[in-house]
Amino acid sequence: ASGGLLTCGIVASVADQVSRDDAGYVTSGTHTLATGTYAITTENFEFHVSDVAAWVPESLLGDTKVTATAPPGSEVFVGVGPTAQVHDYLANVQHSVLVNRVDGAPRYFHTDGTGQPTAPVDLELWSAQSSGGGEQVLTWSPEDGDWTLVLMNAEGTRGVTADIAVGAELPALRTAAAVLLSIGGTLLVFA
Repeated sequence: ASGGLLTCGIVASVADQVSRDDAGYVTSGTHTLATGTYAITTENFEFHVSDVAAWVPESLLGDTKVTATAPPGSEVFVGVGPTAQVHDYLANVQHSVLVNRVDGAPRYFHTDGTGQPTAPVDLELWSAQSSGGGEQVLTWSPEDGDWTLVLMNAEGTRGVTADIAVGAELPALRTAAAVLLSIGGTLLVFA
């Protein structure tokens, strides 16, 4: 038990110290997402907390950051919006849902459609968005509700490609590491 807690504490401490970028976000590596459809979306992610626990997402997760880098000569759009509104927007549009990664390669669930979407930059459904050429950074404070992240070409055209990195501030990570190391060390002494 002591070894497990110490290991988790060390991993959390290393992640806190090594994986943070200059802005203070614990960030994943960069991965390329690409599809021949009009959009790539995440599956629904939800934050459902009562008013009493409204502080939980912010204190545990902090702000989140998504960095999307467009290939040279193209413009990318990345936005997060309420899941129901995103579904309405892409209802009859061919798009790909990122389901997971297998051996480092993204796996998608493809949805058929015959419509062509309005350019995403023209819509007001986004809680946070960023678009343009080169590197685009979206920052978002998690809010109560169901949310979907969307990656598209800024003009809403078919064939989406971008390099993506995801990060979060994780303000509780340093505290969790300290608690795990303290408990693990105490148990080790008693053992």
